[in-house]
Amino acid sequence: MPTLRSLRSTIALLVALAALGCGGDPKQIRIGAGPPEAVLAQLEHRKGLTVEETRLLHGYFARTRLDVIEGTAPDVTGRTVGELIAEQRSWEQANARVIAERRHQATEWKARAGRVVAEMENALSVQVLESRDAESSGSGHQRSLVVKLQVENVGNRSIAELEGAVRFADVYGRDLFDGPVRIREPIPPGERIERALLLDCAPFMDQETRVRQVRLADTKAVWEPRLIRFEDGGVLTLPDE
Repeated sequence: MPTLRSLRSTIALLVALAALGCGGDPKQIRIGAGPPEAVLAQLEHRKGLTVEETRLLHGYFARTRLDVIEGTAPDVTGRTVGELIAEQRSWEQANARVIAERRHQATEWKARAGRVVAEMENALSVQVLESRDAESSGSGHQRSLVVKLQVENVGNRSIAELEGAVRFADVYGRDLFDGPVRIREPIPPGERIERALLLDCAPFMDQETRVRQVRLADTKAVWEPRLIRFEDGGVLTLPDE
């Protein structure tokens, strides 16, 4: 049952919408104190707004709907339909610029990271020889594994330290979980070592329920390099995102 206050608000809105008459420019209509749905309903059958302008007006009210629910939305009473359309257009243009910049930054990061990874692969080769569940199953959503790695210095600089991760994916290529690796010992050029490491593997997003269920035989383990520190003081590391 509508309250007296809501009825008064709707009446005020309808009066404001009717002020210009049927032949007026709908963009000059001033918003009354009623709900957004009433504005859109009254404008639905009026001529004067393009399809794009109608979309922008709907977009404005959709974007601010949560603010209305939380009571933090700006008061649009007295503003014109055209002002709301212009504000939404400016917001979308600004948002598009932000998205484009983020995509550009992501592309630049991927290119820089690709160059670093190529240098890492020219210095170090890491192979996952074996993986099995540890006696301790881990805590929470983690899964403890014993992973045997073969590490070979294929470059011409002695390596002092390396960091990375062993990432496990299912047969469809979907990432399941990964475990961090850090080895701090000198590896001269041409030397190959094997190490069995205990890894506490954490699941990727939305894979918490599968981290313990999937069989390791049904996964593929891949080495992902993150850092190589050389004994001469040089460092190869992935750039910050």
